[in-house]
Amino acid sequence: FYYADLVGVNAETSEGVALGKVTAVHHFGAGDLIEITPSGGGEAMLLPFSNAVVPTVDIAGGRIVVVPPVESE
Repeated sequence: FYYADLVGVNAETSEGVALGKVTAVHHFGAGDLIEITPSGGGEAMLLPFSNAVVPTVDIAGGRIVVVPPVESE
């Protein structure tokens, strides 16, 4: 798939909880980031676009599965 194919697909957790839609994929040189905007509005999430954080990309099904990284204190 191309990164442009990801724009507009639904993002959900592995439990099926909707997170929003993919609005962009950014490449800043140190790694790719996927931008997810919540469907109800609010601040967009920028997450690493890696196999650990996005283990499933289902273009035909119009979705990706996201495992958000755990924040350290």
